[in-house]
This record gives sequence, structure tokens and C-alpha cells, in this order.
Amino acid sequence: MGHNRLGRLPRTRRWQEVVDLLDLPSASVAAIAAAVVDAAEHRLRGLANDEALAYAFWTLARVTWAARQDSFLQELSWLGVRDWPEPSAIGLISGTVQHVRSRVAELEARNDFAEFAALAVARSLTETVGREGPGLFSSTAEDAQRAFRAYSTPAKFGELARLFFADFMSRSLKSFVDRELSNHVGSGKVIRSVEGSQDFLNALELHTRQAARIIEEFSEGWYSLHNWESSGDIGLKEAQRFVAQALRKLRAELKQGATAA
Repeated sequence: MGHNRLGRLPRTRRWQEVVDLLDLPSASVAAIAAAVVDAAEHRLRGLANDEALAYAFWTLARVTWAARQDSFLQELSWLGVRDWPEPSAIGLISGTVQHVRSRVAELEARNDFAEFAALAVARSLTETVGREGPGLFSSTAEDAQRAFRAYSTPAKFGELARLFFADFMSRSLKSFVDRELSNHVGSGKVIRSVEGSQDFLNALELHTRQAARIIEEFSEGWYSLHNWESSGDIGLKEAQRFVAQALRKLRAELKQGATAA
């Protein structure tokens, strides 16, 4: 987990509020998530300029659009996705994730969040592209291309983007909270047993996924506009700007969720 390198939570006022909520039996997951976002605001805002996160999202946009071309596998190769176990949906997903990891490893700003971005690519593609066609282990390149192409429409890409940002943010929030959970288990607390720790993390993930719905429609418009303007050649800088806006929207939604709860 990311906390192995991030260390214990800082003892600032905002982080102390997170710690206090973990000891409050009536505290909701939404309230804790909002407090974590507030306490980690500076770090989360910095992700707007994170090269690894931008590259991971850019890769999603480009590989789905590449599936519209007759020379899909050649297009993937041009993008840098060259090594895949087999020309099936799962094989190309594996190759795409490996490419993102390899590219991220070259970046000077490599950190725990970079790995979260690569894992978010894997999960979002598996939960969408991987479920298209005859099965996850499609037997032909054509099956795989159809699976990827299904997510090259604005509406479907919006779904893919929502899952990507939900998974990334969920992993990020859990990396902070997980470091404190073992110190806040027992009667009269949010987490009453060791077994309840995983239940809490699962609830935090679900809450983050629900909040990420705000990104879906926003992603649809962006994907449609920029693919039209660039004939499918969306630039990395455009992806970087989108990531900054998407994260801002998601942070705001998570903070608002506590009020609604």
C-alpha cells in the first residue's frame, strides 16, 4: 500500500479532525471522506500537474479511439503499446497497463499515485472493455478491437473515465486512511472490529465511485469535442488540463457529500 512510503498521517489540525472522526461512532463514511479530501487538499491539488496521471488518462482516450481505425494493432504500436500476451481483450488490456507502467517509470515525478493511476487503467478497462464481446479472453484481434471500439463513443468513454477517476481517487483516499485504521478499532468507534476495517474501506470506495458520477457527463463532452477538433489526435496537454478539471470537480463533490449526508 502507498502508506509504506507516505508514512503516518501528519499531526496538523485538519488531519487531527480525520483522526477524531475515526473515533466517533456516529461519523459517516461521507464525512470521513470529506475530511480526508480537505486535509489532503494541497497534495490532491498537486495531482492536477501529475504527469503520470495525465499520461494514464491520455492513454485511455487514445487507445479507445484507435479501435476505430482499420489498423488498430498498428495504431496501438504507434502509441507505444507494443507488447501484449495475445490479441484478445485481456491481452490488449494487459499490454496497455504494462505500457503505462513502463512510461510512468521513466518520469522523474514517479510516486505512489503513479502506481494508483496504472492500477486505475487496469480496473477501468477490465470493468468495461473486458466485458464486451464473447468474453474477457476473446479469441481474435477483431473481437478485441470491437470491445475497445465500443468505448470510443462519448457516452461510453464517459463511463470509462468515471471508473478511472473513481478508482484512482478511491486508492488515494484509502492510502491515507488505511494508515490510521489499526489505531481506531474497538467499541464506541466507527470501526468496531478488525474485520470491520475492510468493510469500512469498501464503503469508502463505494462512496467515491458514487461521487465520481459527476465526471461522466463532463468526460463525454470533452471526449467528443477534442476528438472532433483533433481528428482523434488528442494531445497530452489537453489530457492534462482535463485531469485538473476532473479532479477539482471530484474533490468538490466529495466535500459536498458530507453535507448531504
